[in-house]
Amino acid sequence: MGVKRYLGCAAAAVLLLAAVPGFGAGANEIEEHSSPGAGPPGQGSPGQSSEPARISVGAEAELSAAPDIAYATVGVRTSDPSLERASAANNERMRAVTEALHELEIAERDLRTTGYSVSFREARNQRPRQGDDDESPGAYHVSNNLRVTVRELDRLGAVLGTALEVGANQVSSVYFGLADREALAAEARREAMRNARQKAEELAEVEGLRLGRVLYIAEHDRNMARPMLRSADVSPEAVPISPGELTYSVQVSVSYELLPQ
Repeated sequence: MGVKRYLGCAAAAVLLLAAVPGFGAGANEIEEHSSPGAGPPGQGSPGQSSEPARISVGAEAELSAAPDIAYATVGVRTSDPSLERASAANNERMRAVTEALHELEIAERDLRTTGYSVSFREARNQRPRQGDDDESPGAYHVSNNLRVTVRELDRLGAVLGTALEVGANQVSSVYFGLADREALAAEARREAMRNARQKAEELAEVEGLRLGRVLYIAEHDRNMARPMLRSADVSPEAVPISPGELTYSVQVSVSYELLPQ
């Protein structure tokens, strides 16, 4: 009788172990990331492991900083019925622009050709528009664009004025940036995460709960608004420049584990 009672207890123990989640091969693992519609612990569907109670919040941060670097594209456009003359005139004027920028101590690494084009417009009995030689029919049109990086903003006006004075006749864009952009981005991320935790703590406290582990983090659509001067033909006079401020924004989504107080 004692042996039978012992065997009966052992069989019952085996049945109990088999019913314990995670016992034996093929057991489900508890995931730490969020699942849509997940409920509090212990309320998972049969055959699935329960997930921790969680709270998900979104937060953002926006920081501003004064720019410390500028980028400008200056261009030379020439036209002539002769391709040779149009090209020669363009080369001469762009060479003068480059040499003048070197005299202003703009480094070679801060000068980069961004576009060079040659086109021909047939006459077809068309008359050139007044004050717009580049659109003259029956002529070759040559365009050469040079991107200039200016690392001292107080010299930007002088750089543009000099380029226009010695031969450039177009400014296609001027915009401002930060030499160390990632430093501002990192601070914005930290601020956004602080905002997210504060919001989650306030919501959890209302329900008598506290925050546990961070279960999920995502960053969304960060961007930097850059003050910019659009394409324009400008005269070789003093060029007034107002850099303004750069604004960097970042958004985050964060999920936290919820624990009892």
